[in-house]
Amino acid sequence: MGYFASGLIGISLGLIGGGGSIITIPVLVYLFHIEPSLATAYSLFIVGSTSLVGGIKGAISRQVDFRSAMLYAVPSTVGVYVTRHFFLPYIPDTIFELNGFTLHKDVALMLLFSLIMLVASVQMIRNKPRSEQSHSRHIVAMLVFQGLGVGIITGIIGAGGGFLIIPALVLLAGLPMKKAIGTSLIIIAINSLIGFLGDISLLKEIDFSLMFLVSMLAVGGVFLGTYYQDSSQQKISSQATEEGREEEVVTRLACVGFDNTMGYLKNGLKAWLQSGKEIDRIDSISATEFARRGKAQKLTTIDVRKPSEFEAEHVKNAISIPLDFINSRLAEIPKEGEVYVYCAGGYRSMIAVSILKSRGWSNLIDVKVGFKAIAETDVPCTDYVCTKTEKKKK
Repeated sequence: MGYFASGLIGISLGLIGGGGSIITIPVLVYLFHIEPSLATAYSLFIVGSTSLVGGIKGAISRQVDFRSAMLYAVPSTVGVYVTRHFFLPYIPDTIFELNGFTLHKDVALMLLFSLIMLVASVQMIRNKPRSEQSHSRHIVAMLVFQGLGVGIITGIIGAGGGFLIIPALVLLAGLPMKKAIGTSLIIIAINSLIGFLGDISLLKEIDFSLMFLVSMLAVGGVFLGTYYQDSSQQKISSQATEEGREEEVVTRLACVGFDNTMGYLKNGLKAWLQSGKEIDRIDSISATEFARRGKAQKLTTIDVRKPSEFEAEHVKNAISIPLDFINSRLAEIPKEGEVYVYCAGGYRSMIAVSILKSRGWSNLIDVKVGFKAIAETDVPCTDYVCTKTEKKKK
């Protein structure tokens, strides 16, 4: 049972970029009967080596943000090494006693482990992700500070910290989930393996044959997890595009998470129609018609441009859901009533509507030529503001 569960460690890391230690610690303690304090040392090596393999695979697929990884990993590594080397060995076996109740070090570690998992899961559920953007000083400071905190926690409980790192990368750095997973694996690998080096004094107590066997099973699991993640993703073929723009379409799709493009259809939609295969259509209206409908009733409108574009100027009462984050913010998009979607010139809004239609939305209407055309009508828009991004362009 313990060896089967070892494979789940890698599957968890390959699928979601974290959770390996959530499985590893209980497996080592309850299935292999290793003392919790020693199990943390095993966990650091097992999770670290497994994450390293998954992280390298993610880097090859260009799903790692190395800048965020380094901002997070450097202070985190300092925290984990100092904690494992100078703090953890001096925690007494008996934390305290009260009216016959004794809290031992091993029990305290397991309780802390459970509490941190609970807090991290609640934060991930409640908070909305930021849009991916350049690192401001505030974001950098938050990443560094949280990296140090995660390093200390990793050092104490032997967890790689993925269940804390993923929320930070999504909520603070604004990385898309798939890129956050790859980046998290790199950070976990650095944290865990450096932390293991702080346990040199425990080498005599470690069963290396068991540790290596569990690690190999976990590495096999990480390949299964990443394979399932790739195979479950929709396979895209760019069918309706002008000849010569196929690579551009593939690149744009990859930017919104569709990086499993298998190829493109020669002669595009014309060839598809000639073959007699089924097609679907997207409802589109002009900016003038959009303005006319807006006078008759209040419209639900989604702006899929980048945050900087939205902040500069947008249709009043429009909801900002950048195209890069369309898949992670599906819950915010109504499935009833007409929903109008626009971007800057019509390209991104068409992709957004296509993605949403494949997810089951049938109430979407694309606004042709996007905000460029809307701005020339009498649709109420916010006053123009020169954002930091626009200033940099100038």
